[in-house]
Amino acid sequence: MPTSGQGEPRAADAAGVCGAVLREGELGGGGAVLGGASWGCGAVLREGRGNTITGMSTPFTPDVVEAIKRHMNDDHADDSLLICRALGGRPEATSAVTSGVDAEAIEFLATVEGREVTVRVPWSTTLTERAQVRTEVVRLYREACAALGVPARGEH
Repeated sequence: MPTSGQGEPRAADAAGVCGAVLREGELGGGGAVLGGASWGCGAVLREGRGNTITGMSTPFTPDVVEAIKRHMNDDHADDSLLICRALGGRPEATSAVTSGVDAEAIEFLATVEGREVTVRVPWSTTLTERAQVRTEVVRLYREACAALGVPARGEH
């Protein structure tokens, strides 16, 4: 399996660029590999570590990421599924849970044809603070609803 140059595995079977749906493997901080090219949008950012493609560090502590994941999974699981279907390239997904958040994207584990696949959906901008996450998730939800022809709820 290709590595980031620091011995970390990269996802070997990406299906797209920025918002790429990763079908197999696990992101280890180096990004997805697609056709021999590296795409930074697939990188998972962890506390104290930079993305080996862009050199960017996540602004979110592990506690903040866990709180966001818990809120999304407890209160917005249906929204996550809509986002994966419409914006994550997985219209056949039957369920989705939020599995990660970093400065570049939100990540989900979606169930597709009975197996879990990683789906990353990029933010419209690089996030620098926690308050931006809500704005971006609401934007993604509304875009997903519009794309799928589903009426969006009122205020989130």
